[in-house]
Amino acid sequence: SEGDEPADKKLWKQAQKIHYKAVVVDAHAHPFIFSYKPEQWNLGIDSLSSQIDLAKMEKGGVDVAFYSMPLHIGKKGDSKLDLLKNSAEKMTAMLKNYSDRAEPVFSFQKLKKAVKSGKQAVVFSIENPDIFADNPDMINTYKQLGYWSRVLSHSKKDRIADSDQEDPGNKGLSDLGRKIVARMNQQAVLIDITHASDQLQLDMIQA
Repeated sequence: SEGDEPADKKLWKQAQKIHYKAVVVDAHAHPFIFSYKPEQWNLGIDSLSSQIDLAKMEKGGVDVAFYSMPLHIGKKGDSKLDLLKNSAEKMTAMLKNYSDRAEPVFSFQKLKKAVKSGKQAVVFSIENPDIFADNPDMINTYKQLGYWSRVLSHSKKDRIADSDQEDPGNKGLSDLGRKIVARMNQQAVLIDITHASDQLQLDMIQA
């Protein structure tokens, strides 16, 4: 093929037909990674400040997106809990402006209902894995705020797990990490394996 032109146009059309008929999920995306000013955020348009927005989802045939929520919406000195509460509130308010197109979902049942009705389902996710290491009970607190998914590994090793960017001979989950995974499973919170090494992914499955 030359440029973006598919070599087999007939096969490409068949693939597109399957794609737009299927339920397509983007399991890890940043809605506002290129902008830190909430007043500039607009989920309804194909924005340069967003890695994924409702317009991009519609254009790409994406039905469900896990939004990695920003951890900087608030005042200096705010706790991480307050910052994530602010993010959830702002995102929920923003999505209400497009309630005919999308809605936040916090369970598999609500996700299926949203997709069946032709809406895009948005899942709130936390990408700061160490945020509840001091108190596993906070897992349920964040779930009540609307965060249904958590990343358990990032760019650096922390108390829960090793990182995919460090020594490939890492050992994956810590003992605390195994307790966190067990608690997440008990409370039906989804585990995001983004940034996880091979060993860490195996540890998560076996925990």
